[in-house]
Amino acid sequence: MPTTLLQAVTVVDPGSQFHGQVVDIELSATGISRIDATGTFQSGAAQIIDGNGTFVSPGWVDVGASLCDPGEEWKETQMALSMAAIKGGFTTLLPYPTSIPIADNADTIIALNARMGQLPIHIYPIGAATEHRHGQEMADLFEMHTVGIKAFSDGPTAFSQEGTLTRVLRYLQGFDGLLMTGGISSQWATEGFMHEGEMSTRLGMPAIPAVMEKIAVQRDIEILEYVGKGRIHFHPLSTPQAIEQVQMARQRGLDVSIGVPTYLFAWTDEDMVSFDENLKLIPPLRSKAIVSEISALLASGSIDILCSGHRAEGLEEKHVEFMQAAPGMLNLQTAYSQVQQALISTGIITLEDWVRMISTGPRARFGLEQSNIMVGGQELTWFSPDQTWTLTKSGIPSRAKNSPHLEATMVGKSLGVFVKGYFHLNY
Repeated sequence: MPTTLLQAVTVVDPGSQFHGQVVDIELSATGISRIDATGTFQSGAAQIIDGNGTFVSPGWVDVGASLCDPGEEWKETQMALSMAAIKGGFTTLLPYPTSIPIADNADTIIALNARMGQLPIHIYPIGAATEHRHGQEMADLFEMHTVGIKAFSDGPTAFSQEGTLTRVLRYLQGFDGLLMTGGISSQWATEGFMHEGEMSTRLGMPAIPAVMEKIAVQRDIEILEYVGKGRIHFHPLSTPQAIEQVQMARQRGLDVSIGVPTYLFAWTDEDMVSFDENLKLIPPLRSKAIVSEISALLASGSIDILCSGHRAEGLEEKHVEFMQAAPGMLNLQTAYSQVQQALISTGIITLEDWVRMISTGPRARFGLEQSNIMVGGQELTWFSPDQTWTLTKSGIPSRAKNSPHLEATMVGKSLGVFVKGYFHLNY
């Protein structure tokens, strides 16, 4: 790539000596080649960009997006997923093992890694915890570990069988493996279509009680205590009761962490009155009271990771009767805007909090190299908290278009990412 000089940007990276400073950053094919106070050095860069009023941070990481390729390329190819990530400011993804064939063995992982190595961003697939993600027989976890798998999961729902969960946790002890599991059972995920409360009653909609997430998380924590050692990342959670269960487990010395989807802060269950199939999600949108409580937990530093909850679905899965529609929304491109509008601009969290939960936190939890803003650094995200923009169908790289943000004016935008020796601009 041609050398690029990014001028007058503010660094948001508590791990960098330049945190909080306005600097000029020179980027080349080998990485960040120079950083100095803005205006203090001459550069022969082929491209000079005025970044006044904008920010740079370590490259953002998204955990738990759906992976459609191979198997369901008509929804979203690996390249389309990568381009959506770039547009949203993400340099690294750790997607669920939702492609076909399921990533439940080393050979499949090796084949995926070979393809993903050619993509413009880093994608590290999560390995399935059980064969075919059926929740019955344990997958060959150690074999996948030897080819680089960072974590294991059967998806965003909770394990259906306690015995399987117990065996998986015990086996993972042998190499300190990380298990990622959700807080809603597959039964509730298929039989409930929204949060249980006043709105579900008014709409006559089969619903998911908030307490069910607490019960699932509490069960898993008790099994973790029973096996004596292990690591669980609970992801994605959507209720304060479940989050508090994990907090108490941490206080007892258990190695547990929490992930929460950003879309929870963009809508509430009151928005379900529109019957927009793109708002049918797992976990579901919650009540205003619950969102307020989770926002307070975010502000207190109780939540480790924020995620997009990105899941591509085609017309056949979405443009049907609401109860028959598949859950999920596209959200890699809009996750930052959701947080900027609902949480950062309102003072609930800071940009430093956002960077911790979207970059340094997930990198630490999943054993990825940090991408601090320093000479020799290999990744960064460039963004503006103030820029307004509109998501259009033509601006979505994926073949699926299942976003409830279509044609909406958003505030807060990723302007570009530097990853794998190339600076991708989003304007």
